[in-house]
Amino acid sequence: MKRILFVLLLVGFAFGQSNLGRTDGQVKMQNEVVNILDNGGDAALNVATGDAEGIYGVNVFGRAISGLQTTATDLWDRANASATQKVWVAPTTARLHAIVSDDASDVAAMGIWTLMGNITDSSTCTIGDKVYLFESTLTNTDGNVHIGASASATIDNFIAAINLTVSDSTDWAIATTANDVDMIATVEAGDLMNLYVNTADTSFVTTDDDDAASWGATSIAGGAGARTIRVHGLTSWDAAETTEDIYLRGVYSQNTANSYVAINKIEVLTKGATNVNAGTITATAATDASVTAVILPDAGQTQMGIYSFPSTQTAYITNYFVGTEDSTDVAMSLLVNPEPEDELTKFVTRHVQELQDTGTSFIQFDFNPYFKVEGPAIIKLQGTAAANDADVFGGFGLILKDN
Repeated sequence: MKRILFVLLLVGFAFGQSNLGRTDGQVKMQNEVVNILDNGGDAALNVATGDAEGIYGVNVFGRAISGLQTTATDLWDRANASATQKVWVAPTTARLHAIVSDDASDVAAMGIWTLMGNITDSSTCTIGDKVYLFESTLTNTDGNVHIGASASATIDNFIAAINLTVSDSTDWAIATTANDVDMIATVEAGDLMNLYVNTADTSFVTTDDDDAASWGATSIAGGAGARTIRVHGLTSWDAAETTEDIYLRGVYSQNTANSYVAINKIEVLTKGATNVNAGTITATAATDASVTAVILPDAGQTQMGIYSFPSTQTAYITNYFVGTEDSTDVAMSLLVNPEPEDELTKFVTRHVQELQDTGTSFIQFDFNPYFKVEGPAIIKLQGTAAANDADVFGGFGLILKDN
């Protein structure tokens, strides 16, 4: 009751004073108090709704479904008995990441073009608003494709024209421009071409006028699994987290637009009717070839007890927890790397919790006051189990504040 009266008096005083002659800090304090009252006095809700300018709530969750070992194991998706990459590794520098699924039904939009024999001269194929013309004698006009000596050769030329693959100017017209929508074509056995289109528009047209050719449908179609995903990550250790959305291409990789020093999370945005994501979706750093993030089948997002933030922010860890689905002893450590710009593998132990197989299977530790970590830094959960392949989960909460 005293606190409520004090807040009300503070608000009354703030509104009773003119903003003239008051500092920006005083005005900001008044606004923040009003916001807290508008949210029923719930400061956590104030942060979650974005009303506390420059302050963000972060909840991190990780799970090693069958992967916590008797030696140090990070709590993340790839720490499993089948994959077993026990320790997560960040790229050595900002890297593009190849995003790919191991299931063809995790695809945004695709069509299949089949040649049952070689195509005839002057036949056309339409993809979206662009018309491709097949010629026995190639002329240098946008969209023209040379008919090869066989159906397979013609498909190769068509793929090169769609992808604008560098050639000797005899396979497709060098005047050809890219389609209006980003896409890529790949060859398949049996004179087939797969076309992957970065669009959610399933009315995107694919037609042809040759009896030997067939799309199978007059428009592309999305897969039964994940179609688009969102990547959350840091492009440098001095810039706040950014996001980008990616159209999946099934078992064919699609590079991120950004280069990342760390990926904090990948989540499925849109999906088909059957699965959230049918296969395992991985993000692999270029050059380093390290897998830095994974979505397990039907999980819908990464489950990694790892979080990175830049030099422009400070983290205040509110709590962390650990639990297990198995009857085994588990020791879990909260680790911090305070210098990720120079050192990616050495972490400092900040706290340890233990579960016993004869005791509780879940425990949480609350920091009071909150545990402060200045950026840039990586925070992660790492543990050991009394027996290999233990199913262990955990996470931590933090408040992130712009400096």
